[in-house]
Amino acid sequence: MLTAIAAASLLASPLSARAEGGDGAAPYLAPAPPASLPDAAGAGAAGAAADPEQAVASASAWAQPELLQAIRAGIATDASLDLFAQPISRERFAGLAVRLYEALGGAPSDPPASPEAGPFADTNSPEVLRAYRLGIVSGITTDAFAPNAAITREELAVMLLRAVKAARPDAAVGNREPVPAFADEDEIGAWAKDALRFAVRLGVLKGVGDNRFDPQGFTTHEQAIAAAYRTFAALRDATGAAASDEAPH
Repeated sequence: MLTAIAAASLLASPLSARAEGGDGAAPYLAPAPPASLPDAAGAGAAGAAADPEQAVASASAWAQPELLQAIRAGIATDASLDLFAQPISRERFAGLAVRLYEALGGAPSDPPASPEAGPFADTNSPEVLRAYRLGIVSGITTDAFAPNAAITREELAVMLLRAVKAARPDAAVGNREPVPAFADEDEIGAWAKDALRFAVRLGVLKGVGDNRFDPQGFTTHEQAIAAAYRTFAALRDATGAAASDEAPH
């Protein structure tokens, strides 16, 4: 079941937030990001559907197999297929979370009729508003989302769990088995602990060394896509859907 999936080859990069409610060759920590990340369109993504290999050519070697699978599963967004080694923003990950929700069988979420009527004063992004309407995201305050801020590991875990719950309310996401405590457990927000346990148990997120989780650490674009795909693959396989021909790395 989920624990078996978590143990099966999901060891590539430990995917390194503000209140939202290792081993191997891959890098553990992203470089420190600017205070606000660029909101540029994904330069590498325009031809992703036509030429997926070219779209991921500039990504790290460890990430490319999972990025290709994420493209084929419809999870990777145009904006996410860019700046692979740089921290991903809250807005861009919200788009990935919506795609994950839809890939897991959630009803397609239409763009808001009037983006200006959204709850946030700092963004009218259709992807953020879709995620908000689905209950996947909330703001850092009642009227601010901080769309260009780098998402933290604990925020990312919360969005993943909310996307799963929104798509599959009956999915088994509870605490089936204990997760060993991290040395920096007291730095994890109470609002994020269940989501982090879910992500660690599923094999989506790992520690960063020295038994630390680094809940306030950042996640690169390629790590974020891999996290979303791993969540999809684990839930898909756990519910008996056909497994991918390629095992995730």
